[in-house]
Amino acid sequence: MESDDRPKWKLLLKSIKFFSGFADEHLDELLNFSEVRKFQLHSYIIKEGEKNFSFYVVLKGNVNIVKETGVKGKKTITSLPAGECFGEIAVLLNEPRSASVIAGGEVTVFRIHGNKIAELSVETREKLYKQLAINLAEHLKETSSQITGKKTRLPFEEI
Repeated sequence: MESDDRPKWKLLLKSIKFFSGFADEHLDELLNFSEVRKFQLHSYIIKEGEKNFSFYVVLKGNVNIVKETGVKGKKTITSLPAGECFGEIAVLLNEPRSASVIAGGEVTVFRIHGNKIAELSVETREKLYKQLAINLAEHLKETSSQITGKKTRLPFEEI
């Protein structure tokens, strides 16, 4: 990432819930292993089944999470607006992509290279993995609520 742009990107990352608890030194370290990419409407950011272990944060626009349903069939599972993240499962399990992500318009994403996460300091890596787990738990909670029609509470949430 260009050094001139780093302060701008760091400020933007701090405004995103996922990174709000990261100190400047952790963000600086993450910026060393990341890039900002732009996609046009209907462009694939990731494809179901591919082996790409990067993690993404939507900076601008929205993306659609799409699952293949058979012969040329696709089903949109959900849409994620700016500030939301995707790619946690591939990073944590080191498995091929479980769904495709397609730009819902002009989209800008922040991509952390999954193959570089092991090179992060222990402290930054722990913060990243903790946030990935929290993010997944929140998505699971939301999905459970949609399926059951009941509001659910995560175990670590205050009563």
